[in-house]
Amino acid sequence: MSGSTRHNPSVTRIARLLGVPAEDVHGLDELPEQDLRALHDLISEAIFARYRRHFARIAGLSQALPGRLAAKLAERFLPPPLAARVAELLEPGKARELITRLSLDYLAEVAINLDPGRARVVVAAIPPERVAQITRILFGRREYLAVAEFAGAVPRESLAAVLEVAAARDLLEVVPLLTWNDEIEQAVDDVPAARIDGILREVASAGRWDQGSYLIERLSEASRQRLLTRVSDAPEEVLRAFGEADDAGELGSAASLLLREAQRLRAGDRMRAGIPEAS
Repeated sequence: MSGSTRHNPSVTRIARLLGVPAEDVHGLDELPEQDLRALHDLISEAIFARYRRHFARIAGLSQALPGRLAAKLAERFLPPPLAARVAELLEPGKARELITRLSLDYLAEVAINLDPGRARVVVAAIPPERVAQITRILFGRREYLAVAEFAGAVPRESLAAVLEVAAARDLLEVVPLLTWNDEIEQAVDDVPAARIDGILREVASAGRWDQGSYLIERLSEASRQRLLTRVSDAPEEVLRAFGEADDAGELGSAASLLLREAQRLRAGDRMRAGIPEAS
């Protein structure tokens, strides 16, 4: 299997669903991301439909047991992929109770295997502080696709909790994997200026031009205007790095346009302040 497939998170996720090592999955490296996600959903639905009766039976037992006992039995006897299927059938109240009692490492494994689309009601019931704790573990494991899928299913309060624990590099890895919606757009609009500055520094210092350009393309007009101000006020070394990337053709069209607007703003500010142009 090619190196691109080995490191493709969608292929890894399909392999995990099938219960095989990612290196044993062949022939998927040329498929578009959208097709890989569709394939994952088809496999997941086939497995779920075949064993739904068994999952429902286990879910029913979990509903009947006290939360502490159900959590203890789950961690001992339910592998995370199976627990993820069962979780999709739980009542939100029971899911919330179990989530507060299960270990974070176990919950992270369940989250990786969960289908947020099918478990949307259950996912929405997870307290924001627990979402943040689970997300911190997923970021540490570089499970960016799992975070991106959850971002499309959790309410705004939980999205805000995710942003609180995300480093700039984490956000840049997750953004291209997101299925954009109004909640995500609003959460991005609410990102504090200090976080924007951190993202700019990360893009410039690590050369993450593809991720940075993709993010700029998806911004609302309000966020674009905020970013324009931050770029025009950025340190010289950051603006210089963006300029060099633009000269090398490494910025997307939206990012290149924003940079040039920021450079004009900066030049105007310097002229009004009587400061000569930097050489």
